[in-house]
Amino acid sequence: MKKIVFLSCIFFIVSLSLQAQKNVKRMSAPERANWMIEKMQKNMTLTEQQQRELRSVFETSYTKMHSIRQNGQQDRAAMREAMGKNYEDMQAAVQKVLTPEQYKQYLTMQEQCRHQKCDGVKTVSYTHLTLPTKRIV
Repeated sequence: MKKIVFLSCIFFIVSLSLQAQKNVKRMSAPERANWMIEKMQKNMTLTEQQQRELRSVFETSYTKMHSIRQNGQQDRAAMREAMGKNYEDMQAAVQKVLTPEQYKQYLTMQEQCRHQKCDGVKTVSYTHLTLPTKRIV
C-alpha cells in the first residue's frame, strides 16, 4: 500500500513538472525587440530615434534568427555559424546606433543577462547569444 501511494505521488509530481514545461512559449520578433528596448531603456536613456532604429535592428535580427533555427535542423554546424554571423551583424548595427558610453552599458547588460535571469524572464543561451522566452500563465 505504501509503495502505491509513493509511486502515485512521484507520478503526480512528474506530471506537474511536465505540464509546466509545456507552457513556455517563445516571443515573436516584435515582442522580443520591444522587450529588449524596454530593458535597455531601464539601464540607459535612449532617444526616440535610437529606439526606432534599435527596434528595426532587433526585429530584423530576431526574424533572421528564427529563420535560421527553422532551416538549421539538419546541419547544426552551419546553423551555429549562421547564428554567429547574424549576432555579429546585430552587434555592429547596435554599435552604430548607440553612443560609445551607451554601447558599454549595453555590453554590460548583456553580460549580466548571460549569468542570471533578466527581469524575471528566463533566458535561453546559444553559445554567445542570449534570447528571452516568456511563460504563459
